[in-house]
Amino acid sequence: MRWTRMRWAARAAMLGALLGVSGCGSGSSAAQPPSGAHVLYLQFEGQALHPGADDARANASALVATTVTLPAYLAADAQRATRTQAISDEVEALLRPYDVLVTRTRPAYDMVVLGGSSTQVGLTAGLQGIAPVDCTAGPTHVALVFDVATGHDAARQVVGALGLGHAIPPSSAPTDCLCAGATCTASLAGACSIGGPGTPVAPGAACTSATTMDEGALFRVAFGPHP
Repeated sequence: MRWTRMRWAARAAMLGALLGVSGCGSGSSAAQPPSGAHVLYLQFEGQALHPGADDARANASALVATTVTLPAYLAADAQRATRTQAISDEVEALLRPYDVLVTRTRPAYDMVVLGGSSTQVGLTAGLQGIAPVDCTAGPTHVALVFDVATGHDAARQVVGALGLGHAIPPSSAPTDCLCAGATCTASLAGACSIGGPGTPVAPGAACTSATTMDEGALFRVAFGPHP
């Protein structure tokens, strides 16, 4: 949903305990909402996607080979409303230091579709999510997060998808939000982190030949600091 300034301030008070997540950096006044220059749309309610160059506005995704309709995320879960809100809250908290508006109402945006399974889009069974890697940081990407990823794991998949779509390399740090590869913690016990200087870059990462990065600084370059 879109946040007015009044609602954002109320939300900030409720999420205060989450703002100390390690590696998230220091933000500006929590009473200020993001500018809306960068928008991340969380689509929990099911989505039809067709193959093509990534364009979230047109429901086109380079990740699917045929037209597919993914169902609503955790559609049969009795606690669905609570669990989807918790994921939204955690993603907002992790991205709070940066100028990214997280919304569940469709604008012009990067889009993460949450729901269904990897086999429904022709991928290996059991994947938590998949995202395009874009070294040019183009807008309107589509990423997918599947029902097998819940709670902290789903939030990590969402934040990781945003970073990878904006030329931020994956990391090999086990609990990093952009962790990719065998070193990653399979099931997080707490929220992932956006690292600082010296964050290890995953071996073979696209877009860079560096072995370490300042991940938080790259997020600030990509999205700007929180107003």
